[in-house]
Amino acid sequence: MNTLDDLRSTLHRHADELDDVERYVRPVAVRARIRVVRRRRATVGAVVAALVLVAGLAGAGTVLRGSDGIDPADRVVAGVTVPDRVTAQGRTYELESLADLTAEETHVDPAEHPQAVILAARGLGDGMATLYSQGEPVGRVRGDEQVSAPIDLGEAGVDLEVRFDGAGPSARAGVAVYEATDDIPAGMGDQHAVFRGEVAGATLVASGFSSPGETSVELQFSSRGGRLRFVFYCSSEADDLLLNVSIDGKDSMASGCGDSGPDAGTGSSGTTRVPAGEHEVVAYLTHGDHGPQVTATEETVFGLGVYDPPAPGPRVLGTRVESQVEYAGRDWVFDRVLAAPATIDTKDGDVLLGFVGSGRRLGVTWSGRLTHGESTQVESARTVSQSDGGLLLAGDRYDVAITGGEGMLLVYRPE
Repeated sequence: MNTLDDLRSTLHRHADELDDVERYVRPVAVRARIRVVRRRRATVGAVVAALVLVAGLAGAGTVLRGSDGIDPADRVVAGVTVPDRVTAQGRTYELESLADLTAEETHVDPAEHPQAVILAARGLGDGMATLYSQGEPVGRVRGDEQVSAPIDLGEAGVDLEVRFDGAGPSARAGVAVYEATDDIPAGMGDQHAVFRGEVAGATLVASGFSSPGETSVELQFSSRGGRLRFVFYCSSEADDLLLNVSIDGKDSMASGCGDSGPDAGTGSSGTTRVPAGEHEVVAYLTHGDHGPQVTATEETVFGLGVYDPPAPGPRVLGTRVESQVEYAGRDWVFDRVLAAPATIDTKDGDVLLGFVGSGRRLGVTWSGRLTHGESTQVESARTVSQSDGGLLLAGDRYDVAITGGEGMLLVYRPE
């Protein structure tokens, strides 16, 4: 293998051999990581990098930096009492600052750890308040709900805006900003990342990370037989590395090596069946498909997690879909399949939209009374399963269509 094109061909060939049921959610995580990296780069060298919370009405600006601003012990914003800590995907977040967005602009500095936010609102009557991040709707409070579910913000600053719809003049809204603690989620990890003990209903069976000087990661475990999910972790600046996985002495799957995030259990993966009994799994890096093995260093780290997944969802157009997924800090469970085009009513709560189909430039569009969006198109002539993470917020009706091909829609609801 001498070129990147050769490496791409190799990865496609290995992918064809896998029952990879998670392809429809992976682009969501990839795009989220790209947004975080871009925001981190944008803050390099800045004297002050701010998280800007923009209210619907202009007003006097206030600067909040953790407990130096509004005292988190008060735990009241826009007249709503919020919790002093929340949990999301196994991590604990503690309250850092409060900001009333009803009539003023507020600046909150980004944090060194991941952040989450809760939208709080009261006096909405029959109306609603919607929180936007970077111009995209991420959370909503309706009627007398008062608080939203925790919304993942990442580590860097973002622009947030609250908009009211159908609410009276007494409506108020604000946010509670939380920062993750140093406590890592339950699971197996090192200084680089952690394989959480449970990810979207899948239970960790075995995992390991490389140490400097090692050429492989070896795992031994016992299985009752059936489907197992193998999750790859690889972080390196080299662009021609391939992470290989051998199951019981047989090379079974491979993945490219990029910049895996700290939540290793959500990385790229493949699912395959194994018989009951004892098993040995070896993960190792090579330069390309047939190149020499690579020795781990402080800068090049790789690992593998083995998970026992929950019972799968149905087969849709020949593709087995997941019964549970994670997105935006929440767990979602499979609800139903719809033929496209379709109208989805979210009066009962938020919906996560996915799809399965085939086409050379496959995508999805959705349009409601308040918000609209479209997926990144998938360039593939084969049957694929993919989701753009289309978050359809509660309290609206959305017209949804598949573009560039034909397919079926997948509907997930919060667990």
